[in-house]
Formats: sequence, structure tokens, C-alpha cells
Amino acid sequence: MLIASYCPGRRDIISCRAVDNQLFVAAASPARNLSASYQAWGHSLVVDPWGDILQEAGSGEEIIHARLDFSRLEQVRQELPLLRQRRKDLYRLDYKAPGNGIV
Repeated sequence: MLIASYCPGRRDIISCRAVDNQLFVAAASPARNLSASYQAWGHSLVVDPWGDILQEAGSGEEIIHARLDFSRLEQVRQELPLLRQRRKDLYRLDYKAPGNGIV
């Protein structure tokens, strides 16, 4: 993320995307380099499906690791059953799977 466009609620926005889509989110950003023309913010992070931040990097060059507990994914999908509330009678989603045509 570019420093000039840094949003103070960035962590919250990324957490919301994880909850909205009920999945793990890894948000990557380049490390800060004060001598570069492009000034990145850094602070890459990994968020679980409930919006909890599992790991966050600082502004410098760094590798972060996060253990993804897929039972947490199922737990969130049971507690927040967004997919069961779809109105399939109102719309249909068609997409093409590679080599298989419309699914």
C-alpha cells in the first residue's frame, strides 16, 4: 500500500473482507524503502475467517507465518450462515470451469 493512499482503517477493511467471504485473507505489501520513489506502507497481514488478525508484519522487510486452522473456517460458516441464506430462486450463477464448460 502506498503511503500517500494509506487508510487508517486498512486492517478493519481487510478483516471485513475475510468475514464477508468467510475465508482466510493474506494481504501483502512491499516493505518500506525510504530511498525508493514508491513509498510502501508495509504491514502485510494474515486474517482468519472471523476477522481476527493472525499475523502482521512491521514496515520493514520480514517474512510472516500463520497457521491456518481449517476447523475455524467451518466453525465460522456454522455461526454465520451467509451461504445458506442465498436466494437461488432469484438468480443463477454460471461460470466456466477450465475445460468443462458451464458449471
